[in-house]
Amino acid sequence: IYAGYLSASYKLFNFLDVKTGCRYEYTETKANFSNVGKVNINPYGMFVPSGVISHKFKNNHTLKLSYSYRIQRPDYRDINPFFNLSDPKNITTGNPNLRPELTHNIELGYNKYFEKGANINVALFYRGNRDDIQSYSRFYPTYVIGDSTYSNVTIATRENIGKEDNFGMNLFVSYPITKKINLRSNISAFQRYIVNYLAPNSNISGFNYRANLNASYQVSNTLVIEMFGNFNSPRINVQGKMPSFTTYNFAFRKQFWNKKASLALMATNPFNKYVNQKTELTGPDFTLYNVRQLPYRSFGINFTYKFGKME
Repeated sequence: IYAGYLSASYKLFNFLDVKTGCRYEYTETKANFSNVGKVNINPYGMFVPSGVISHKFKNNHTLKLSYSYRIQRPDYRDINPFFNLSDPKNITTGNPNLRPELTHNIELGYNKYFEKGANINVALFYRGNRDDIQSYSRFYPTYVIGDSTYSNVTIATRENIGKEDNFGMNLFVSYPITKKINLRSNISAFQRYIVNYLAPNSNISGFNYRANLNASYQVSNTLVIEMFGNFNSPRINVQGKMPSFTTYNFAFRKQFWNKKASLALMATNPFNKYVNQKTELTGPDFTLYNVRQLPYRSFGINFTYKFGKME
């Protein structure tokens, strides 16, 4: 990736703080695979603009409007044409012809700092993906790979399926209930619209949300108890709906060496051996039901050491 950028910061009407920038990127990708040889991947170049307009009011109020243009490049797993045959009924492979996903981000945000450390941030956003990259499945009564023939098989690969638009709101709150107890929460809710160019008249839309809560309790000057919970609602994709997902963590953290170091005992989903996920995907001539049990429960020890002038 070859890139150059130019940015500027200035006042507008002696009232607004403005930051603008533009970056040019040129990407070259080369790939050689043992079973298919050299794969030709076209290089691409593009301009990437960005801009932020903000104003800070009295009493720690800030209002901000921002725009950014982002590039999501396919990684090596997305473009690798190797066939994963570990499940001979559900085969996965990459797509070396993938184009980068391009995203327009527009966000209107409000931030307020309160006395005693409380903070609230509210943002309305729009995110529009073009050449949206998603997993895409096709069903085949028979499919030949090398010298083997597979019957009643689903082939899943990555595709530029079309476009995706998301309209939503994000809320972040941090509130110290007491000197020892602090709560932080983030809630995001958005409406998703997906236009499928691969299968006309199969567009889909749906409401999605996620929420998390982080709580910490300062038992003593050097001992902290931390708890974290996260919930993701069922999420639509181009061919159906992905299941909801819940995780929760507990940690006991002991600080020492003037709080530069800490040792923590951690547990993730300790009361559930598995996270159960049920997925339903549909295509022009098939419906695929998939049940996965993820062994998500874990226990661990974490050591952290801070040095230098990090705050």
